Amino acid sequence: MNHTSTYPLHEGCLYRSCGVLIRHMPEGCLVVSVHRGETSLFPAEALELQPGDLITVVVERGRASSLKSRLLALGQGREET
Repeated sequence: MNHTSTYPLHEGCLYRSCGVLIRHMPEGCLVVSVHRGETSLFPAEALELQPGDLITVVVERGRASSLKSRLLALGQGREET
């Protein structure tokens, strides 16, 4: 079974659009929604991201724990190798 997690975008995040964030996602991850307040938004490439947005990601089975720190780093706008 795949794993679903939600990660926050922080102030100063370098990713201004969902398309840029999607291109930086690790292999085996899929952005499925963006939550802004009470609203769920479709993660279209042109969607502008804002600090405080919550990004819901589906991760391939067995990879969630190994990718957690990388996904958290993306929410802060930095790449972790």
